[in-house]
Amino acid sequence: RRHLALKNLDDYSEPLKLFNRNSKFEVSCAEFAICQNSSTFCAIATSQLIEVVKWTDASPVLEHSLRAHTRVVTDIDWHSKHPYMLATCSIDTYTHLWDLRDPKRPILSLSAVCMSGATQVGFNRVSGNFIATAHDGDLRIWDIRKGSRPIQYITAHLNRIHGINWSHMEESNLITASQDGSVKFFDINNPRRAERIITTATPSPVWRARYTPPAFKDGLVTIIVPML
Repeated sequence: RRHLALKNLDDYSEPLKLFNRNSKFEVSCAEFAICQNSSTFCAIATSQLIEVVKWTDASPVLEHSLRAHTRVVTDIDWHSKHPYMLATCSIDTYTHLWDLRDPKRPILSLSAVCMSGATQVGFNRVSGNFIATAHDGDLRIWDIRKGSRPIQYITAHLNRIHGINWSHMEESNLITASQDGSVKFFDINNPRRAERIITTATPSPVWRARYTPPAFKDGLVTIIVPML
């Protein structure tokens, strides 16, 4: 709430930079843009507001304030092809797509029309045409070219999904990480059952699962929360 912090991992001798922020709300998520042309932008969610800041050598500068959600924003994801596009989701059940060239309102709003809000959101990394949202243990797959209705419903887990990540190589493949202690691999063209499942030994909740970049080939990185 009090500061934004930035650390350069290429120079461990450089001290951590702190910038005063002084918000009364906790930060629920923060994500740097992943396109080269917008890599200095970072989106920060606090309560119902998303602030887009631009990091400069001196200090971060507030570029945009995005307002459309009516409840707490739970996740943010940037488009990998379009430098000005990002998605935000909230427990108000909506996922909004934004174009920062016209930030007054979302360019597309997706409503899951279900009791549980949207807790995770992820853009497809190959084409960028698909987006996945998590609602407790279920997934909705959307084609942003075809309007605001899901094209697939996937019952992925019996417990809450904590993470979604799309493959860097295969357009239709994504993974989910869940409270139930498993990581599941899905093909959205054949979503009835997971293609593969990795289960933790305890089982311990899997907080995040990420494909490694293409240079590392078929790697996977997970964050597991041990059960005490």
